[in-house]
Amino acid sequence: MQRVGRHDRRQYYRRHSWQKSFLAWAHRTARCSRPPEGWGLRVPDDRRNNHYYKGKVWTFDELVELRKPENLEAQITQEVWTRRHAACRAAIAHMAKVFDEVKPDIAVIVGNDQMEVFGDDLIPAFSVMMGESIINNMYSQERLNSLPEGVAVSVPGFIPEQGATYKGVPELGRHIVESMMTDNFDVTAIKRMSPVETPHAYGFVYRQIMNDRVIPSVPVLVNTFYPLTNPLFVAAMPLARPCAMPSSRGTATCGWR
Repeated sequence: MQRVGRHDRRQYYRRHSWQKSFLAWAHRTARCSRPPEGWGLRVPDDRRNNHYYKGKVWTFDELVELRKPENLEAQITQEVWTRRHAACRAAIAHMAKVFDEVKPDIAVIVGNDQMEVFGDDLIPAFSVMMGESIINNMYSQERLNSLPEGVAVSVPGFIPEQGATYKGVPELGRHIVESMMTDNFDVTAIKRMSPVETPHAYGFVYRQIMNDRVIPSVPVLVNTFYPLTNPLFVAAMPLARPCAMPSSRGTATCGWR
């Protein structure tokens, strides 16, 4: 690809960017893959865990006390859960339908890693997958049995029963990394994610938006909440800007063929 300077890139992208683009935003919580009658099953495990919120770590009881003025108890009735689950499933089905109609050739999927790729010893702010393939194997029965209550039932929502291997797009991954570095992002380039599974932020898209008709893709990982490397919202927003927006930033996926 031709190398261009920051001040020349806007005109360059207008001449070379893809003719058809598709931008979508999906909330891929595991609750969308779990019957609403089972949403409360996670509470015992939530009580045992610490939780990241607004840059701090809280116990369950501390968060309950902190957010008491928000009257959140009104949002955790079975009636509300059932209504919201139906709305989520309808929205996911619509997004899958639109995706199928648009028929994009390549997907850039921006999501987060919940210690499925990285661990406490390495937590990058931004990472881009530059590998040839993305592995998504089903958990062993032993691992499924060890999961906290209410989790195992949602696993098929992001991992197919027989497992799968998806195609990456190394050339586009490299282009995104180069563009992000030019735009002053602190980005990590990776050639593989997990050797056994795909983080559920991406498995959700492969299974429920692409409906297992998976096109080549580039996962982009953003650390959304683990201190100390979680980027500010304003720093991450340029990643989501479509190519057509009049900005020299947010063009990491533009101009590539």
